[in-house]
Amino acid sequence: MPLHSVSWNHKAVVFVDTRDFQLSSRDPIECAYQLPIPYLKRYIHEIPSDKPVVIIASDYKDKNLGARFLKKKGINIIGYHMLKEERKGDYDHAI
Repeated sequence: MPLHSVSWNHKAVVFVDTRDFQLSSRDPIECAYQLPIPYLKRYIHEIPSDKPVVIIASDYKDKNLGARFLKKKGINIIGYHMLKEERKGDYDHAI
């Protein structure tokens, strides 16, 4: 399935921030659900299932773990956005 480009303020998707709380609290993303990998199983019910999801991660490992888990639970993952340690223009994404 091809991945599509989505803007940050897009209302048709849900952003799930899987970065650990130390990173996400220093550099919060207002439009995202903050659910680090260890908390996904416990709080998956908070993610709306009627919209596609874009994963926000700090590394490929977390991106892959989050995407696999959410896909297993029936969540429609359409892409990801990779943030480096702190946002200073360093982005890696394939949405």
